[in-house]
Amino acid sequence: MEQNEFDEKIKYAQSIITILQTRLNESVAQNVQLEATVTIMKEKYEKPNEKPKQEPIDGDSNQTEEE
Repeated sequence: MEQNEFDEKIKYAQSIITILQTRLNESVAQNVQLEATVTIMKEKYEKPNEKPKQEPIDGDSNQTEEE
């Protein structure tokens, strides 16, 4: 095999590796975004099932409602 043919095959292999790395990075980034979206959605759907936290009532506060 000539050096020229060998160099072309190396260049071709490097091109394939570069493309594969790019695609892998893109798919990993997409998976991370999807995981973040799922996590946020889980938090939103789980919070309505929780009891709301009641703030302490201050009878001297002017924000306290009177009946």
